[in-house]
Amino acid sequence: GAAGAEAMNLVKVSESEWIDSLGVTTREEGGVTKVCVHVYLEKGTYDTMVPEELKGGVAVKFYPVLFQMGVDIKQWGSNLVKGGGRGSNLPGKGAASVPNYDEEGGGAVDSDLLTSLNHEAFQKLNKYAHKVNNMGYATSADASIPIHASLGALWDYVSMGAKKIKHGVLDLGGQAAQAMGGGSVVYCKSGKDRTGMGVTLREATHLKGFGRDAVALDAAVLRRFGTRLAVCRKNIGKWSYAFNALQAKFMPAMLKPPPDVLAALFDVEKVET
Repeated sequence: GAAGAEAMNLVKVSESEWIDSLGVTTREEGGVTKVCVHVYLEKGTYDTMVPEELKGGVAVKFYPVLFQMGVDIKQWGSNLVKGGGRGSNLPGKGAASVPNYDEEGGGAVDSDLLTSLNHEAFQKLNKYAHKVNNMGYATSADASIPIHASLGALWDYVSMGAKKIKHGVLDLGGQAAQAMGGGSVVYCKSGKDRTGMGVTLREATHLKGFGRDAVALDAAVLRRFGTRLAVCRKNIGKWSYAFNALQAKFMPAMLKPPPDVLAALFDVEKVET
């Protein structure tokens, strides 16, 4: 209502045809800070596009989950050292940890931490899937939890643990969220380079639904001629991604940018470490 809107310091969303403004409120509950985002729609949008059961300030709960992986030479090295058979390899068990490093120079990141985050995310997603669509269980010889029938392939990647964190974790995690009516966001620390590779891969994969079946080619075209290079230009002043040819050799094949938009090998101001 108007009173609530006045108390929230609303932010006007002038670039949207449907959203009028946004506001945020927080409250403490049981030692946890809960955040509520208030979305005020244009009247026409509210009247014609919002289901009746969601009108009148009804709260819509979100269930966020976070899947992580490395896509650079450090992850490649970790995969090489820890490669081998698959298993649940829960954090603290199995092979000793080989340190990974933050994608953009922020310090050491233990790959066991990524394993822990991925297991936590999977358990939340798996629980939600059973709640909203109880369709039985997937068969998995090493599963320590009852895997939802739609999440068996994702579990196969997650259960590799720190031995081999692969990009399928992000792909299948996003697909699973979308299949349950949710959305997915791909993001790295800077939001330009690895994000650009992930976003263009999603876009190219989406084109398969329109009769195309050339994901690698479409992703390369989007990386070379799409909007992601403009994001890099706004950030660092150059029309290139922050990977050089040597770094690109160790990236997953579907996440490699075209050679002509790579950073110079010895461009110390440009290359990510």
